[in-house]
Amino acid sequence: MPSPANIEGDIVSIQKDIVVIQTSKTNQKASVRLPKSESIYTAFGGDGSSSDLRVGQMAKVWFVDCKLAAKNTVPVAAYFEIFSKDPNDRP
Repeated sequence: MPSPANIEGDIVSIQKDIVVIQTSKTNQKASVRLPKSESIYTAFGGDGSSSDLRVGQMAKVWFVDCKLAAKNTVPVAAYFEIFSKDPNDRP
């Protein structure tokens, strides 16, 4: 079984390689840097690119080494998963 995601919530902003997610648990906003490959995945196993990201999509992110980045830096996603490419599609 995989480890729990480091961040889980809705995408609220996308700016180049930085995605801002409003977390489900704390309702806080957290920035995440996309992986260099810019590969993303859906919960159903499909893969895509960062161009498939849309505001409103549900996302789960696992950080590189499952750790937050150093202070005042944006953590890098090792694995970036959206529920579906359609922002209106919810579990």
